[in-house]
Amino acid sequence: MDDAKLEWEQAGPLVRRSDT
Repeated sequence: MDDAKLEWEQAGPLVRRSDT
C-alpha cells in the first residue's frame, strides 16, 4: 500500500472523494 493512500484515509473521506 502506498503511504499516500494511508494519508488520504487518515485525512478523511472528503480527501479520498476529491482525489478520486
